[in-house]
Amino acid sequence: MTNSTRNLAFGALVLSLFFAMASNTMVLTGMPQLIGDLGGTQTEYTWIVTTSLLLLTVTTPVWGRLADRVSRKRLVQVAIVIYCVGTIAAGLSVAPWMIIACRAIIGIGAGGIVTVVQLIVTDLTTPEERPRYFGYLGAVMAAAAVAAPALGGLIVDVGGWRWIFFATFPLAVIAFTLITVLVRLPPPTPQTAAPFDLAGALLTLGTVLLAMVWITVIAPATGWLSATSLVIVGVLVALLLVGLRVERRAVRPLVPPALLAPGPLLGVLVASVTVGVATFAASVYLAMFFQNGLGLSAGASGLLLVPMSAATLIGSLLAGRTISRTGRDKPMLLAGAITVAVGLAPLALVPDLANPVVAAAAGLVIGGGVGMLSQQLVATGQRFLRPADLGVGSSLILFVRSLSTVLALSVFGIVIATALAGQAGADGYLAGTQAVFQICAVIALAGVAAVAALPGSRRADTPS
Repeated sequence: MTNSTRNLAFGALVLSLFFAMASNTMVLTGMPQLIGDLGGTQTEYTWIVTTSLLLLTVTTPVWGRLADRVSRKRLVQVAIVIYCVGTIAAGLSVAPWMIIACRAIIGIGAGGIVTVVQLIVTDLTTPEERPRYFGYLGAVMAAAAVAAPALGGLIVDVGGWRWIFFATFPLAVIAFTLITVLVRLPPPTPQTAAPFDLAGALLTLGTVLLAMVWITVIAPATGWLSATSLVIVGVLVALLLVGLRVERRAVRPLVPPALLAPGPLLGVLVASVTVGVATFAASVYLAMFFQNGLGLSAGASGLLLVPMSAATLIGSLLAGRTISRTGRDKPMLLAGAITVAVGLAPLALVPDLANPVVAAAAGLVIGGGVGMLSQQLVATGQRFLRPADLGVGSSLILFVRSLSTVLALSVFGIVIATALAGQAGADGYLAGTQAVFQICAVIALAGVAAVAALPGSRRADTPS
């Protein structure tokens, strides 16, 4: 491929990544109108919001393993088609349960797009320039997170909630067409014949999905020590034991146990948890801090979060260009991890923090660190992988990040609820959000230690 053709192909991949990421949060601003029109309940509201993210998360390892076996171009095309089916059906739905089912389909397709696009970018770039392109991907993800809710609100005002789903379809068609015409990849590397680990895939999907549903929906509603929760815990333990047994016997397991052994890749996975939790806490709980703790309006809160979002985008671009130029990734990753910890410090340590400007400045610092870490962790993790495990290993990093974000949703919710039970109103929210940031600060320090323990950086031309 010529440079111009490759850049156009990269643009098509970026476009698909944008709408796949934006679809997770674009629906938020249309939910009040959607629930009102279809007569939905609060439970259905929760499921519509979370289903797409749940399915995106749990299917990531499956897409990664498939990408090691079949054409990645064909795989991303299939993922886009699945996404299109889900989003058109969602726009035509006449009941909340139909929206929930369609959001599941959208999540499956989006999981394939997010996973396989990053692997195709790996195929299209050299080790020296790969960090720069991954920096662009991180910037696109940051832009999608910032733009999606506002774009969704505009679409709802102009055309109604159904167009939140319809609006991404033309983008998907354009991306599919450009990828079909422009992307040229070498044929998949022949591998020893081995059946796809279907049993491992089903057990992994079932275990993770059940755990996430229990943590995010069932346990908060019925109680962590209720009979329902205890039964689910028993089922989870049984599924986990059976899954470990199946994976040990599989010829090509869905997640090779060696990837989870102590080593540099495990350090990357720990750092990915830091990114997932810090991103979620900074965006969601800073907004809660501003609105419920300090009594600011939604508009003022949104403006105070803009610096954090801009810092994430700039940090991602800066990290990618710097690593590509110097060939050294560890200094930038370590700087990013430390920056996240420094940004969380005032939010976690300053009692009765009541200055929104200081909090916004802390968010800006956190955003810069997240941008420096986010996509570069995927690129760095790839240098610790064998070629045969490149797809599943890369998807494992993304999976851990997404899973940590969903788990944080439930854990932090419990922290806030406990604080509000002790003292209601603004004081309760201030105490609860500070407790959340204290937990995040501890996790951030673990991320610093994990990055510091990584082997000395080098150009990622061969796996370790």
